[in-house]
Amino acid sequence: MLTTLMRRTHATSLLTLITTQTRAMTTTCRTVDWRWLETTPSTMDAAKDLLKERGDTDARPLAVATAHQTKGRGTRGRSWTDDGRGNVALTVAFPSEIPLAPITLLPLRVGTVVIDALNDSRLSLKWPNDVLLEGGKVAGILVESDGNAIYVGV
Repeated sequence: MLTTLMRRTHATSLLTLITTQTRAMTTTCRTVDWRWLETTPSTMDAAKDLLKERGDTDARPLAVATAHQTKGRGTRGRSWTDDGRGNVALTVAFPSEIPLAPITLLPLRVGTVVIDALNDSRLSLKWPNDVLLEGGKVAGILVESDGNAIYVGV
């Protein structure tokens, strides 16, 4: 019982930390390790590889962005591709040795941060991970955790 409470409390505090870091990133990028890739199969996979290459000595969030993602994925293994014309795919890795489980509410929270950052009254959120512009999907949120980091893809 105590272990469950501790996990739930930790998950809540970790969610708060990630939300705070994400909000801070919308106003300043100095504390983020930014990487731009012209094209990549998946920003999520690229972030995982780059975080491993970077090593454990750098605790900054790692942001990987591209204008063309060829083998991106969404929830439940669905493919998420683009036409290479004006799109941006972004994954931010938050190094953390403690896995966030369950992560079910994090995509919804990230969606609200995306909408706040874009500051457009035509945007809305569809449970659990879609950002809509006047009813049409313009972004999806994918969150994964591997025990070394929490990866948030937009």
